[in-house]
This record gives sequence, structure tokens and C-alpha cells, in this order.
Amino acid sequence: MTGGIRPGEAKDAARGLQSAVCVERLLDALFPDAPQDPVPWDRAGRYPALERAIESDGVLRQALLADDHDRIADVWSGLLGRRGLDLSLHHTLAVIYREQTLRLPPHTERAADLLATTTALWVLLLASATFWQLQAAPREAVAEAEEELRAAVCEELFGLHRKHGTVALDQDEPGLAETHLRVLDACRGGAAAVRDLLAGTRLTWLPPGDPGRWADVSRLAGRVIDDWSHETIRHAEEVLEDADAVAKLPPGITKDFTSAVHRLLPLAGLDVPLPRVLTAGLEWCNEWQYCIYGLPVDDASRQRQMKGAVRLARHFADDLAGVATPGQSHLRENQALSKHFMFRGFIADDPAAAEQAYRTALEWNPLNSNAEDLMKDQRTAATLKSAFDRATDALNGGRPQEALDAMRAVEHIPEAVEDVRLVRHAAHVRLAEQVLERSQYARALEELRRAAQYASTTEEECTVLIYRALVLLKQSGAAPRRTQPQLQLSAQSQLRQALAKNPPDHIRQQIYQLAPMLRYQ
Repeated sequence: MTGGIRPGEAKDAARGLQSAVCVERLLDALFPDAPQDPVPWDRAGRYPALERAIESDGVLRQALLADDHDRIADVWSGLLGRRGLDLSLHHTLAVIYREQTLRLPPHTERAADLLATTTALWVLLLASATFWQLQAAPREAVAEAEEELRAAVCEELFGLHRKHGTVALDQDEPGLAETHLRVLDACRGGAAAVRDLLAGTRLTWLPPGDPGRWADVSRLAGRVIDDWSHETIRHAEEVLEDADAVAKLPPGITKDFTSAVHRLLPLAGLDVPLPRVLTAGLEWCNEWQYCIYGLPVDDASRQRQMKGAVRLARHFADDLAGVATPGQSHLRENQALSKHFMFRGFIADDPAAAEQAYRTALEWNPLNSNAEDLMKDQRTAATLKSAFDRATDALNGGRPQEALDAMRAVEHIPEAVEDVRLVRHAAHVRLAEQVLERSQYARALEELRRAAQYASTTEEECTVLIYRALVLLKQSGAAPRRTQPQLQLSAQSQLRQALAKNPPDHIRQQIYQLAPMLRYQ
């Protein structure tokens, strides 16, 4: 019989078995929650780069052979910190991390974190010129297959993030969904953002980035994000237009805005702004506001409903404002933001807050003429309120001349005509009272003449007539005896004119107090 084990073969076999054991134990330590299949004898050595790394560190090798779980992970982390990753080890770990990720139940925090690391490792490789230059195949063959392979790997990994993220939202686990969306956003963003995904893992290899390859990765990631956004919006649109639900809404509410907007909120609420989703949600809230504005309800109810819609709209507007650019009137997001801030101004209780909201609306869309008109109206209303507050305070404080001065500032405003008239009538009557107390009869009558110019109602006209009678009666008391009868008759004439106007009872009682005899005439 010939053959048998050649010199050195036993030693090589033993070393190979030891390496296989070390690799298996390292994987057990790094991925304790992922079930490991035993490595078949004929597949030992399938991770040569990992075996070389283990061989290069005697402390790690000893910990693995001793199966010292407390030390393995720490020593491995220290090795990576000292040694870093070379291309072959990076590639090997990318393969391993993908395998281990797929072994785990998918909808868990651990699986999401491992998938994030897997994606980062693969994307850094696939966007590296060095990786493709060092492939063993002929360069022409690599060039032909590169784009197809990069697309296949990226689409698989990116698709898993979208799939698991959608399930996480359906299961009300926004933290998991945010992890998946954040990875996609990083891959869309570029190398620096992807390297940030590896922070804390010690998996640091900095291959030179290739702009063309990164653009390809970014495009693929952006497409998956867009598809995720479009799918979410499409499902929400189905709810928005649901005929059975709309039929149960109050007349004037044309779509099921509340239900549709709440369908968007889980994805829109993640810490990665998605302009398409945010814009759709904000547009629906704005359309809802227009419907509420047209409802046949009282102002208080309308304001209450609009405030509720604005509160919901802010979930979209605040994040959208962080990624949009003011002034670009042609963009949907700018138009939506402009209308949103216009509505915020419309419902604001504080004039200063309303003014600021209208200004912000015009910053987003300078062509929003509705917001511009509302801002002008708001400024006019604020000016009028300030003037009439001053006038009211002055009248209550016995300073009628200040009230008249306040009216001069707003007398040119059409909306102020009636209120200016009321204030001027009251102020001239009050001035007449004051000068009468100083026995300035002629001036008192002059102030009442002016008050009469602003009298419009029966009560106002009677008030002027009664005060004229009062002035004449007081004047008669201080006049020479020969003129007293004439003044008293003039006073009675004023009171008779007031009675002829058929005044309300409280005015009639004032007349009778001044001239009791008129009660019987």
C-alpha cells in the first residue's frame, strides 16, 4: 500500500482546523444572537483574510482557542483599532455581516443595526475604485459587470431597509423604521455620511472615493427612498378619496383629510425629512383649511377647527421648512409652506404673531397675493385697535381731547369711519360736560354742535338735545332775570324735539327729570 500522510500535511491540517475553530468562535462572539452553522471540513479556510488577521495577533488567537468569550470581543476590537481594515478584510467582513444579518429575525433592533453596518461596508466597497481594480478577473470583464453587480447588491440591501422599515412603521416601532431610513439617507448623501454609520464599530477603512461610483450609489438609494415615499402617499391618497368615509363628513369637507394625513404621519415623523411626503401632507392640510373656511358656521367654531388643522399641519411644515429654500415661488413645497403660514397668521390671536406669520408666508412665496392682502388688513386692524384702545382709555379717563387726537391718525381708513364717528360724538359730548362744569356755556354749545354732526342714531340725537337743554337751563340760572324766560323756553324746545323722536324709555326719563311738566303735555 502506498500513499499515506506526507510530511507536513498533518501539521497543515491541524493548523487549518485550528483556524476554522478560531473563525467559528470569533463569529460566535461577534454575533452571539445569530445561529451559526458548523463549518464543513471541506469549506474550512473560506475566510482567509479573517484567518490572517487572527494569525497576526497571538493574544486574539489564544483567547479564541481558549474560547474566552469575555476577552474575544475586546481583543478583536483592539486589533481593529491598531490594525484597521485592508481591502481583503473589509470585503470578507462585508460578506460575513451580510450572512449574519440574514440569520437573525428581521424586525429587531439588533438586525436593523447589523443591516446598517452590512450596508455601509458593502457600499464603501462598491463605490471604491480600488476594490474594482484589484479584482482577479480581466479588467474588461470587471468593467462590464461592475455596474450590474453594484446595482444588484445595493438594490438587495436598500430594498431590505425599505421592507423592514415599512413593517416597523406598521408595528408602531418608529425607532427601527428610523434606523432603516437613516441608512438609506446616508447612502444617498455620500461617503462621509456612510462612514458615520460605522462609528463605534472599529470598522474603519478609508478607500479613496470615486465620484462617479458614489453618484451611482446615491441614485440607487434615492430611488428607493422615493419609491417608499410614493407608496406611502399612494396608500394615503386611497384613504383621502374614500367615498364611504367622505359621505360621513360634514357638508363642505370634500375629502377625508384627517385620516389621510394620519396615514402619512408615521413616515413623515421620522428624523429624516422626506420632502415629497411632507409636501403632500401639508398640501392636504391647506386644502382642508380652505374647506373649513367655507363652512356655514360661526366665527368661533371656524377658528377652533382651523386651529386644530394648523396644529396637525405643523407636523409637516416645521420639518419641510428645514429642507426647503425660501423665495422659490414655483416649487410645490414653497407654495404649500406659504399657504400654511398664511393660515397661521389668519388664526393668530396676537397681532404681532399674525404679522410675523404673514411675513414668513411671503418669504416662502413672494407671489402669494392673498397673504399680502391679509397682512395689509392685519396692519390696518392693528393700527385701528391701537387708536381705539387709546381713545377708549382717554374717554374713560376723562380726557376727551386725547380721544379726538387718536382719531385723527385713522380717520382716512375706510374701515374706521363708523368707529371714528362714535368716538368723536362721545368725545364732543364729554367736552361739553367738562366746559359746562366751568360755566363756559357758549363753548359747551359749540361742542354739542360738533357732537350733533356725528350723531346718527335716535339715542345720539336725543343725547345732544338733552345736553343743550341742560346748558340752557344752567345758563338761565346765571343770566339776568329778563333773559331767563327765553333761555328756559329754548331748553324746553330742545327737550320737546327729543320727545318727538320717540326715544327709548331711559332717554324719556332723563327728559322728564329736567322738565317734569313735559310728562303731562
